[in-house]
Amino acid sequence: MLRKNETEPSPPPSPGRLGEGVKRAAFHVAALVSLLVAVAALVLMARQRDVSYVCRWESTQFTNDGTLVVTRDWSLGSNDGGLVVHRTAVDYLDWDPGIQIGARSGFEYGSHRPRQQSWSDLLPSVLSPTLNPKRTVWCQFAGFLAAKVETNSHWSRGRYVELIVPLWFVLAVASTLPIVWVRYRRGRSRRARLAQGLCPACGYDLRATPERCPECGAPPQVTTLRQ
Repeated sequence: MLRKNETEPSPPPSPGRLGEGVKRAAFHVAALVSLLVAVAALVLMARQRDVSYVCRWESTQFTNDGTLVVTRDWSLGSNDGGLVVHRTAVDYLDWDPGIQIGARSGFEYGSHRPRQQSWSDLLPSVLSPTLNPKRTVWCQFAGFLAAKVETNSHWSRGRYVELIVPLWFVLAVASTLPIVWVRYRRGRSRRARLAQGLCPACGYDLRATPERCPECGAPPQVTTLRQ
């Protein structure tokens, strides 16, 4: 039995309501991330003729005697109107420990002038002919590109993969979720206004004139059905 001035504790929220809250929060976060990606793609498109950006992660591994074993490299950047992803993996089979190079593991960020050629198209002419570079194109159309360059010699084996997605495509895909979010918020606001007896279009009190809003002239039932 409750004493005076004591209130009965409210029941905990049901698992269904918790699940809906988590989904709604995840939707808001995903829409925000998509908006940031769309803005970044728009900025890169505006500067695609002047400068290209790249963010790179590189890892080198050595044995105890200083022999270089493998190098791994990931990079994400922009070039000539495209979002570019590079993946490099080189295994060294016969490395001279006398050749000293510093460990370059970590992240790097930089910029350069845009290139007209793709990275995988340029590599075979840059690498030494002794590496026997061979380029394979998986897909190439409308600015999309998926290709690889493989090298094979007595002292190393390498695999260089390049993926290019046009920035206009990134912008179109990333803009979809923010547009859906705006429509969702507008529809939710209209439903909340209608439940309170207000005009879903302008928020005018419709309790005296429920058939049509005297402020904006919108019939609330028709407006709700459209949403």
